[in-house]
Amino acid sequence: MRLFIYQCCPYCSRCRLMAAHKRITLDLSVLAFDDIQAHVDLIGKKILPILEYKEGCFMTETAAICEYLDAFDGKPDVKPVSFNDSWSRLIEDLSRKSKYLIFPRQIIHPMNHDDFPTQAAKDYCQQKKEVFLQIAFEQAWAKSDDYVSAIMPMLNKLDSILTHQYATSDEFSYDDILIFPILRLLTLAADVLQLPDNMMSYIQRVSKFSKIALYPECDYSMFTR
Repeated sequence: MRLFIYQCCPYCSRCRLMAAHKRITLDLSVLAFDDIQAHVDLIGKKILPILEYKEGCFMTETAAICEYLDAFDGKPDVKPVSFNDSWSRLIEDLSRKSKYLIFPRQIIHPMNHDDFPTQAAKDYCQQKKEVFLQIAFEQAWAKSDDYVSAIMPMLNKLDSILTHQYATSDEFSYDDILIFPILRLLTLAADVLQLPDNMMSYIQRVSKFSKIALYPECDYSMFTR
């Protein structure tokens, strides 16, 4: 099976994480962010992840792909999300606010080169994400410390429950599929953000077993913003 991804896409990471848990080897194909035609050629529109589960047969939508992979061996075993509404709102808020740190950094981090192999790909992403954030990347860079201050209380609260092998217990679950991709992306901001101890240990464990690499610290001053 082949999974078409961006390295920086949290939804793609969810599928990769499920495959790792089920010990399914996926061939990964990274598409350039501005290569719209590649998406159109596959499924007629721009969307990722895309799973080619057999030759010429494609599946989209992260939840559907994860369910398919979980049931691939005929023994679906991944526990459902256990977070209550309060925790779910916190995670959603964290995901939303962390984008102000992540989006400006993801287009220039060397590990995302295949996502953004050209200046045109970077420019295309920047234009899209600035509309989403409603702020220019230059302004977001300048306000990095403010964004760190805004998300640290949420990170510290999450850190208090990350005391098991996995997110909420010693069994892998959809809790991991939900929060690991968000926390992994925050390693893009290691220049300004230090993740709490339990959280860092957790994402390192999950990264090791899933082979989804965390982002090494980057000297962003070496790049033009």
